[in-house]
Amino acid sequence: PGHFLLKWERRRRSTDSSDSSDSSDADREVYIDAFHGGAQKSRDECLAMVRIPAHDVSAFRTAPGGRVMERMVRNLVGIGQRMSARGDIEFLKHALELSVLASDTGFEERLLLARIYLHHETNLREVKEILQPLVSELSLSSQVSELNLSSQMQQMIDHAETKAAASKKEKKSENTPKLRSDSENSEVLY
Repeated sequence: PGHFLLKWERRRRSTDSSDSSDSSDADREVYIDAFHGGAQKSRDECLAMVRIPAHDVSAFRTAPGGRVMERMVRNLVGIGQRMSARGDIEFLKHALELSVLASDTGFEERLLLARIYLHHETNLREVKEILQPLVSELSLSSQVSELNLSSQMQQMIDHAETKAAASKKEKKSENTPKLRSDSENSEVLY
């Protein structure tokens, strides 16, 4: 945690089978420190850097691509949260959208994305899609705090639906052509 290393396994090209048996895995592996300009490190240097005992081989397991992606997205959300504290919410919104697309995002991330959509009055139809499963999940709970949160989220859904309907009505009235035959236009000179 807190650091990301890439592992590169060197493959020796040797026709002599005894040469490859003398080489241990640690000799063939080079670790690349993505946080420090791609500096190459040995296994021992990595162990010293993160203070892990030499016998703990679990630290050197390869992470599946999906977990790497989840980690990257979580880091982007964290960066977005820090930027939003300074008033730049757009990065956080995009990072949360990516998080929702990339994985089964947690409760807090989905709720935060819905709140951002409501605050900016954008993607109002998606607010319901985001919150409805969360409300259903919480309504099964018997804890008062979770039931209160469920009620608040239902109010958010209702608010989003009201805003979406008003926005749709407003857009429709903006696009309605003015006709000469309308009584309200009778005094307009054409």
